[in-house]
Amino acid sequence: MGQLHLFGAKTQLEILTKLGDPLTKANQLIDWEIFRKPIEDAIRKDLTKGGRPPYDVILMYKITMLQQWYGLADMHVEYMINDRLSFMRFLGLEIGDKVPDGNTIWDFKEALKTNNLDKKLFDTFNKTLEEKGIITHKGSIVDATFVTVPIRHTTKKDDEHLKKGEELEDLPAKCAERVERSEVKSQDNVVAQVDVDARWTKKGEESFFGYKNHVKCDSDSKIITAFSVTDASVHDSLEFVGLVDEKDRDVKADSAYIGTYRDEILRLFPSVRVHVCSRAYRNKPLTFEEKENNKLIARVRCRVEHVFGYMTRFMCGVCSRVHGLGRVGRDVASKNLAYNLRRYVFLVG
Repeated sequence: MGQLHLFGAKTQLEILTKLGDPLTKANQLIDWEIFRKPIEDAIRKDLTKGGRPPYDVILMYKITMLQQWYGLADMHVEYMINDRLSFMRFLGLEIGDKVPDGNTIWDFKEALKTNNLDKKLFDTFNKTLEEKGIITHKGSIVDATFVTVPIRHTTKKDDEHLKKGEELEDLPAKCAERVERSEVKSQDNVVAQVDVDARWTKKGEESFFGYKNHVKCDSDSKIITAFSVTDASVHDSLEFVGLVDEKDRDVKADSAYIGTYRDEILRLFPSVRVHVCSRAYRNKPLTFEEKENNKLIARVRCRVEHVFGYMTRFMCGVCSRVHGLGRVGRDVASKNLAYNLRRYVFLVG
């Protein structure tokens, strides 16, 4: 090995800055302190009972954003923080500082879910974007994308039970046999690892398993302004009404949102203009006017595809390693906010 440099870390960080470290720009442009009060108010630890003082909540929350930006699991992000100088600088840590372990990160995210903070933190940041004039509400686009999770290996009979909200039948029976053969220690351990909330669905000829991220984005800035998370079998149009609010002036959507839900929006929000692409049916092709109208809608509506494309290409995709609608919803909320943070840095940087 060569000679160690006394100020080697400082030199490396200066090089990273010259090369354009995106995390440095994020720290400069994002006011992370806006998240402190909501988090501390919800998960403040009682130190009168003793125990080790908790890590700073902003440090912990920035770690969850690193996970979403770089697709890192809890244990992996602990390793990467210790390994990368850029991560340590982003978190305000020095070489030799203690880094939160994977279990601590998991507990922090569970606390966010338990206290329903995910949506609140998302709205907190979007409120600042409205104040800055980045979110204009001049036009909105609604669409949905699949959230992939590990496939559940259950029989068709058990899948039907889950659809009806009933208990599993085949899996417990198989687990009981495996317990007798000493292949597994407990039936409960196996059943607990089954994602009973995820569902199968089909789009065209391709099947998907998991959940859906229904989003509404601002057509000017491409910032996500609202979202909801459901299992994959829920049709896009069922979440349409819930995504629209009184702030919207103009909403565009593709042909998946055709139906009575459009009429419901017009009843609740008469001032909102709803534009939905027309769809051709058997023996009923689109007219010339409908084709031209679809083109006008698509020119704007396509911007929401840029949102999903960015998540897929630069944020390791819209996927989740956990199971259950509650935890997947938490991760999707973090993914949407992480995208908004990146988009904001791009717009003002």
